[in-house]
Amino acid sequence: MRKGNALVFFLLGLLFVSISAAGFFFWKSEQMKTPLTYDECVKMPGSRSNLMLPSTCYAWDGREATQTLTEADKKKVQSPDETVNWKTYSNALLGFEFKYPEKLIISEQNGVVTLIHAIPFKNNGDCDMKGGSETFDNLTDFKVSFEISRSVPLIKTGDGKYQKGILNGTYSYQGVEGCGETSYYFPSSGKQTLLVKKASIQILSDVIAPQRRNEVLKVPGVISREENNLLFDQILSTFKFAN
Repeated sequence: MRKGNALVFFLLGLLFVSISAAGFFFWKSEQMKTPLTYDECVKMPGSRSNLMLPSTCYAWDGREATQTLTEADKKKVQSPDETVNWKTYSNALLGFEFKYPEKLIISEQNGVVTLIHAIPFKNNGDCDMKGGSETFDNLTDFKVSFEISRSVPLIKTGDGKYQKGILNGTYSYQGVEGCGETSYYFPSSGKQTLLVKKASIQILSDVIAPQRRNEVLKVPGVISREENNLLFDQILSTFKFAN
């Protein structure tokens, strides 16, 4: 009899466990169907969330909830337009306009508009590999020019293609050992060509010893090679032809 009772109790216990497990899984499946808000999730014991915006919360029961961003949060994740507060250069005669940062000096001569920046740093010229005898007090670390030309043909191949904003064209590098310039060719109205030239800053290129480059990079206000490329892209992204 005792063996029979033990078997009955064992079977009853097994039945109870089975029913409990089935009830738990049924409850969990129904629970998974219930929507969970982000605020409810983060208050649940055992939940975890990441630090991204928008954040995602993971509840202990397997449910997930994504944070609804406030207007302030949306502004944080949106990439700021650094060109908003830049100056605008507009020339009706040449037929174009663009924005540029205040730290760049702009000039126009014979239809060529030039943006330039320089820092106080003694050097032997823009393209010097041997260390010439002539010394200059200021070093140009950014130089870009714009002109509309009828005589310069639109280069359809060059070294590659370039696109920013409304500009879509090609580029071609002329120079050696980090010295020279890159010319960009964009189609303009009346079979004209917008020619943009960007000077290569040799002393900040890889052909110069790191120790020498670092001397330049320590100068307050210097435009590094990375910033040089970024500014160029940003300026061209704001370029517009006059209507």
